[in-house]
Amino acid sequence: MTRPHLRRSAGAALTLGTAAATLLLGAPAASAADFPAPTVSATTIAPGASVTISGTGCIDPDNEDGAAWIIIGGDAGLEIGDGELASPDGTWSIKTSIGAGSTLGTHQIQVTCDTYVRSGAYPPVTVTIGTAPATTAPVAAPAPVAAPKPLATGDRTTYDKITAGTPFTLGEPFSATYPGFKPFEVVTVVLHSTPQNVGTFTANASGVVTVSFKIPSGTEAGSHSLAMSGSLGTQFTQALKVSTSRSLAYTGTDVTTPLAIGGGLLLVGGALLVVRRRTSGASKA
Repeated sequence: MTRPHLRRSAGAALTLGTAAATLLLGAPAASAADFPAPTVSATTIAPGASVTISGTGCIDPDNEDGAAWIIIGGDAGLEIGDGELASPDGTWSIKTSIGAGSTLGTHQIQVTCDTYVRSGAYPPVTVTIGTAPATTAPVAAPAPVAAPKPLATGDRTTYDKITAGTPFTLGEPFSATYPGFKPFEVVTVVLHSTPQNVGTFTANASGVVTVSFKIPSGTEAGSHSLAMSGSLGTQFTQALKVSTSRSLAYTGTDVTTPLAIGGGLLLVGGALLVVRRRTSGASKA
C-alpha cells in the first residue's frame, strides 16, 4: 500500500497522540552528503526568468512506489519556490521562475528531498541574479583577396601575347575569357595607367566573363594593366604591354594602295619628261 505523503497528511498527523507525534519528529534527517549536488540550466539568471533545476537520489524507501517530494527554495532575497514529486528512480527536473523582486547578486538555491518520515537537503547551488553578459557578435573575417584567374579560352593571339609578354599595338583587338567571377556578375574593365574604361561585360551562369575591346588610340607605350571589378565584389587585374611602333596600323587604313599609286605616278611623270626632251631635240635639228 502506498503511504500518503507527510505534507499531504499534515491534518491527520495533528490528531495523533503525543507518542506518535514524537516518533515523527524524532525521525532521522538525511544529510547533504547523502545527495549529489543538483545542476541548473544557467548560473546567471535575470529576475523574472526561468531556470531548470535537476537532480537524482530522492527516494522514499518507506513508500511502495519510491516517490518522494522535491521542495525548492532559496536564501533571503531570492524569490523562488516550487515542488513536485520525483520519479520512482529518484531523478527529478523542475522548471521554476526567479521572482522579479529578487535581489541582484549571489544567492543559493536550496533543494530538499522530503519523504514520509524524514527529509534531507541537497548541497546548495550558487547562482547569480542579474543581467546575463551580452554576447558579442563575432566580427566577420575580411573577404579573401581573389586569387589570380588563369586566362582561359579566347582569341589565340591575345592569349599568346599575354603569356609571352608581347606588346599590343594601338587599335589592336583584345579578346580574352576569364573564369572565377560570380554567376551573371557585371564586370567593368578599366585600362591603366591612365584610366580608360574599355567596357562592361556580364559573366555567364558559370561565372566566366569574356572581355573584348580594341587598344585605345591614346594609350602610351609601356606596361599597363586591366582592372576588372565585378558588381558582386570579385576583382582581378591582368598585366599587358602596349607598343606604339606601328601607330599607323591602328587606323585600319591600308597604306599599300596609296603608295603603289604614288609610285606609278612618279614613273609616268618621268616617262613624259623623257618624251618632251626627245621632242624638243628633234625640232631643233
